[in-house]
Amino acid sequence: MIDFRAYPRCNGDVLEYFPADSESALCINCGWRAPDVPEDVSEQVKAHRG
Repeated sequence: MIDFRAYPRCNGDVLEYFPADSESALCINCGWRAPDVPEDVSEQVKAHRG
C-alpha cells in the first residue's frame, strides 16, 4: 500500500510492505523507516516520562 504525501518532513510517499516486517513503512523520497520499538522498551520510556 502507498500513502501519498504521508511523511510530513519531506512530503514523500510512504510505502508499506505486507505482511508486516520489523520495519514495514518506508518513505520512497528520503528513506525514512518506521521505528520498531519493542513493547517492554516502550513501557519503560512511558514509566520514565511519568
